Amino acid sequence: MFISVAVIFLTLLVLGVPIGFTIGIAGVVGLYLITMGVEMFSMAPIQFFSGLDMFTLMAMPFFILAGEIMNKTGITLRLVKFANILVGH
Repeated sequence: MFISVAVIFLTLLVLGVPIGFTIGIAGVVGLYLITMGVEMFSMAPIQFFSGLDMFTLMAMPFFILAGEIMNKTGITLRLVKFANILVGH
């Protein structure tokens, strides 16, 4: 199984397929070879979306979004200036 996944991975790389697609395709082929059936294709989306339901995983993109909003509105510069006034350089 490892040999076939490695051959598919290297073949796709040589053909010039982007690395993200190459890893994804090789991973799907590996999962299919492990389960040898259709139950993987019905189980994989359930596991994927149940993993997305974690609070900490959902908090990371929202934290990044909040930082971007703060940068666009200029709040971060005012916060840094305020921190410099409080504690100095």
